[in-house]
Amino acid sequence: MVADMSLRAEEYVWIPGRSLELSFSQMVDYIRIDELNPAYATALAAYRKLYGEPLIGSTRAVFLTGSGHVIKVPYSIEGEEANRIESQHVATASEVPLTPTEALVEADLPDDVVAADDGRTLLIVRAVEVQLVPEGYSGHLPSWVAKLPDGQQVGWLSDGSLVAFDL
Repeated sequence: MVADMSLRAEEYVWIPGRSLELSFSQMVDYIRIDELNPAYATALAAYRKLYGEPLIGSTRAVFLTGSGHVIKVPYSIEGEEANRIESQHVATASEVPLTPTEALVEADLPDDVVAADDGRTLLIVRAVEVQLVPEGYSGHLPSWVAKLPDGQQVGWLSDGSLVAFDL
């Protein structure tokens, strides 16, 4: 079967908080096209088996773990870069608070993912899940929200603090 290569994720108009209609095989194709570590494709399959279908953003698949965290698996160069930025965010000076995010180390990854790692960058992150700010929210939001690159992707942590969940 030949995949339709004319459909690229960046052709979609993505509305923050909504999932794209992108198939598993298309995400795997993007991993191959961008020449990313094939362990990302294995991770998509492993986490789908563990947690069910992901939410599909413009560059990453997001798995709801049911334990107060999400797992973000990139399927593009941009998704890999987003994971890098978010996992290193606390180390940078920024006025934008981000949901706590950490890069997963080998011990945190499914065995199949570790076995598929070809030595190139493998950056899968775990982030604290947030309660999304609903569309049409009429309350006050801080000025940093308007500066977010992908729109209003913000939510509340369990302690009530407002954070971005996607940079």
